[in-house]
Amino acid sequence: FEKLHLKVNGWVKKLIVYRYLFLGSVVGVFILSVSLLVSGIVKFSAFPNVEGDLLQARVLMPVGSSLAQTQQTIDKITSSIQAVNNNYQKEYQTPLIQGMTVHYGMNADAFEGGAHLATVSVDLLTAEQREQSINQIADLWRNHLGVVPEALNIAIKEPVISPAGRAIYIRLQGDDLTSLSEASHQMQNWLAGYPGVSNLMDDLRPGKPEFSLNLKPGAFALGLTAQEIAAQLRAAYQGIEVLETSIDLETYEVIVKLDDASRDELADFDYFPIIHPVSGHMIPLVNVAEIRSTRDFSRIQRINAQRAVTIYGDIDAEVNNTQAIFHDLEKTFLTKFKQQHPDITVQFEGEVKEGPLTRNGSMRKSMLMGLIGIFALLSLQFRSYSEPILVMANIPLA
Repeated sequence: FEKLHLKVNGWVKKLIVYRYLFLGSVVGVFILSVSLLVSGIVKFSAFPNVEGDLLQARVLMPVGSSLAQTQQTIDKITSSIQAVNNNYQKEYQTPLIQGMTVHYGMNADAFEGGAHLATVSVDLLTAEQREQSINQIADLWRNHLGVVPEALNIAIKEPVISPAGRAIYIRLQGDDLTSLSEASHQMQNWLAGYPGVSNLMDDLRPGKPEFSLNLKPGAFALGLTAQEIAAQLRAAYQGIEVLETSIDLETYEVIVKLDDASRDELADFDYFPIIHPVSGHMIPLVNVAEIRSTRDFSRIQRINAQRAVTIYGDIDAEVNNTQAIFHDLEKTFLTKFKQQHPDITVQFEGEVKEGPLTRNGSMRKSMLMGLIGIFALLSLQFRSYSEPILVMANIPLA
């Protein structure tokens, strides 16, 4: 300790001799440190990611998909994560997966329900024990799964949302749904080019396939109305009650409709027999109505009486930074985007909006309270009010 004390004394004496040079160097390094943060070379995150132990694959199939079709996609997903687990076990001699569950009819990102939704939840080895980060495991899972063309979207992610909101949360508002859909896909394609961006999707999705019928000019002359045709189609495909009977104090309804095979067979829909309400003659549907196959959107969001589309996505904080991505997006993409879509407004929500509010609001208040606490403790320790100020002034320089 004495040798160390003498060595430090020697350095201190030299620094006192060149005190102005030393002080200028310290101030210069301090300014350089601050400039690294301001310039964006050192990335800032208001709420850094905390390594978790749960990973999910949220599946969104086309609306109208059967449970069997969803199960086939789930089989591919579970097989791919099992392959990741097998490779991990070979390399590190311990299983990565501790448990796995599948929930059908559930997807936290979809805002709807049905057989076309599913979520695979995987419990992983704890962060302290495993050799790979949760983002690395998610990337391996995506690589093993590859492209699943029958699914609209498969988001592999940790089921945690930052207090500041989603990393990517962009709202597009306009009047024309087709333009909104095109603009959404254009922006998603651009965002997908940034490293670390994943799980991009929007909430404007195609609904179930449907037939749209318009009466032909001669149908009314034949004595057929739209209500009459609609009633016969509804009775055939949804059923109509023809009898209600009671057996042993139990009431039973007898409903008649087409069998499952006939209802699922669309090839003969054009020739569905429409029974004339007066003559009883059967007329093919195609003779009295124009049939168009359409597919509208399953969900249309409105904000302030204007149609809106919301784009969601995640950013790997170890690879990229939310503020840096959106700064580049505004500089390189938005100007041209607004020229192409002048009737569409763009709003940034989530982390981009809440991050600066957190930094300028709660973090400043917390910092002030922390400084007051440090000053109070040092004042008690030094029995002085001036010495704590000197010590605290040196904290940022250190």
